[in-house]
Amino acid sequence: MKFIKAITLSILFMGPLSITAQQITGVVADGKTKEPLEGVNIYLDDSSMGTVSKADGTFLLKNGKAGDTIFFRYLGYNTVDYALKTFIGQKRDTVFLFPAEERLGEVEVAGRKKMRDKIIAEKLPPMKYALTGFGSTIVDGKIYVIGGDRSYKEDNFNKEYEKLSELDPTQLSNPAIFSKLFSSHNEAWTAYSDKLQIYDPLSNGWTESKTKFSKRAYHTLAQHNGKIYVMGGKTLATNGAFEYLANTIEVYDIKKDTIMVDEVNPHQASNPLAIEYGDDILLIGGSTKMLKNGKKEYSDKIHFYNVPKGFWYELGKMPKGLEPNGAIVNNKLYIVGKNDESQNGIFQFDLATGKWLKMDEFASSLENPKFTQGNGILYIYQKEILFTFDPKYGELKKYFVNVNLENPNLHFYDGYIYILGGTETREFSTHPSADVYRVDVRDFQYTKPVTVDSL
Repeated sequence: MKFIKAITLSILFMGPLSITAQQITGVVADGKTKEPLEGVNIYLDDSSMGTVSKADGTFLLKNGKAGDTIFFRYLGYNTVDYALKTFIGQKRDTVFLFPAEERLGEVEVAGRKKMRDKIIAEKLPPMKYALTGFGSTIVDGKIYVIGGDRSYKEDNFNKEYEKLSELDPTQLSNPAIFSKLFSSHNEAWTAYSDKLQIYDPLSNGWTESKTKFSKRAYHTLAQHNGKIYVMGGKTLATNGAFEYLANTIEVYDIKKDTIMVDEVNPHQASNPLAIEYGDDILLIGGSTKMLKNGKKEYSDKIHFYNVPKGFWYELGKMPKGLEPNGAIVNNKLYIVGKNDESQNGIFQFDLATGKWLKMDEFASSLENPKFTQGNGILYIYQKEILFTFDPKYGELKKYFVNVNLENPNLHFYDGYIYILGGTETREFSTHPSADVYRVDVRDFQYTKPVTVDSL
C-alpha cells in the first residue's frame, strides 16, 4: 500500500480582492495550472457565513467585516484560516491554492478544531410519504421525488412467539395457545406511489404537487434542460398481485408542470441506472425478470438517449448484468452493483476510450453502497458509513455517520450530500422511511477517518 502525502493548503493572493462591509468577492485558482477551482468552501467565523466557489472559481461571501476570520477548505487538503483584516486594502482578487511543498512564505494558522469520531448529519424535515425504490433528482437546489414503493411487511408470528417465550415458555406446549399463535397472520401491504414531492431548501419544507404520474417504483430519474425523465421501474396490476416492467417514459416539464408520455422505451428494466452526460442520458443495466426460484435475470445493456435529436442508441454492454448504482467523475463512469450469483462488483468505464476496468480492491470494502459525486470526489454511502474516494490519488477514506437508512437515494449539491428515504428494518418489520439527512462535506475535514486505503 502506498501512502499519499498529506497536502496543506497555502494561499497566495494576487490581483484585487474586493471587500466591503457587506461582501467579499474573488476567484480561487490552482497555483500550478492557474485553472479555477470549483467547490472550495469559503466561510467566516466557524461556518456562520459561508459559500462555495463556482465552476469558474468565483465566489461571493456576504456580511464580511474587518474583524472576521476567513476560512478556505477543500476536500483532500488541510484547512487554513486567516484574519480577514490582513487582506483589507490590498488590491488582489485571485486566491491561489498551493500544495505544502510549494508554499510561498509563512502564514498564520489559527487553532484547529478537535477531530470528531463520526460525521454528524443534519436531519431535515421528512418527506410527506415514506418511500423506498423511488426516483429523485436535484434541480436548481430543489429535490424532486417521484413515485416509489410504500409497501411494508410485519412478521406477527415471530413477534408473538418471542413475546410469549419471554413471558412464559411453558405456554408454548399448550395446544390452544400454540393454535392461537399459529393463526397470527403476518401483515403485508403493497402499494406504489404516483406522487411528486418537492423539497425547497429556502422554506426548508416539502410540498406535494397536484400532478400525478403512473404508479411505479424501482425506477430512475434523469434531468436535462428543465425536464425530468422518469425511466424504467415496475408497475403493479390493479389487484396488486402482479408486477410488470414499466414500458413508457414520463417526461415532466418543471416550468409548465405537465407530463408528456413517450411510448418508446428500448431499455425496460427494474432498478436501472440513469446518468446525464452532456446532451445524452445513459440508461444502464437493471433486472428484467423474476424467476420461479426467486432469483432475477439481469441486463448488461447500456443505451443512451440523445435529447436534442430524440433518438436512442445502444452503447454496448457491461462486463456482467447488474442492478447498478454509479456516478461519473472526470469522464470515467464508476458502477457498483451485484447480482444473485456474486458479491459487489465495481467497474470503471472510460467514456473516452470505451475500456472497462474491474476494481476488485475497491469492491471488497463495500456492501450494498450508493454513489454520488461532487468536485471530483466520489461519495459512497452504506448503512452508518460514508466513504470518500479520490480517483486522482486512488485514496479511499471510511467514516462513520449517524444515519442508519438502508438503500436510500444519494445526491450531491452545492457542498452537501443528501441522504433520503430507503428502508428501516426493525426486529419484526420492514417498512419504507420518510427520513432526510444532509451532510456538509466540510465536516470530513474535522472528522477522523476509520480507515484510509490507497487503491
